[in-house]
Amino acid sequence: MDHRNTAAKKCAEILNPIRGELLSALITGACGIFPREVLDPAGSLLHSMLRSTEAIEAERICTQALQNESFRLGDDAKRATLLTLGKGTRDSISSSVLMDLLDDLWTMHQSDDTGGTVSGGDAIISFAKKYN
Repeated sequence: MDHRNTAAKKCAEILNPIRGELLSALITGACGIFPREVLDPAGSLLHSMLRSTEAIEAERICTQALQNESFRLGDDAKRATLLTLGKGTRDSISSSVLMDLLDDLWTMHQSDDTGGTVSGGDAIISFAKKYN
């Protein structure tokens, strides 16, 4: 018996019931909720989770997570974020790109002192260009 296959199956058994909640929590946490020091580990975990999630399921989960009221950056940033998360699902980007994405999301959510939306500003335009 191959121990790696056994371990992978065991991990899948544990993660599958909570996969959607975990992915959603990682994305939502980057919207200014997590402490900054957990963003890199969260990005690494997000990368691993996306790579092991069926593309259609990952798209549904990620889209739903970005509908959350904690995401206040508008449609352009939402599209760029979904595009980058989709690349993570296809394993066409490294975990460092997702770490950068989470850091950028976190930073932009911190810069809004008014409690309103920051969509449409120069930071959003730069963000969308960076991740499109």
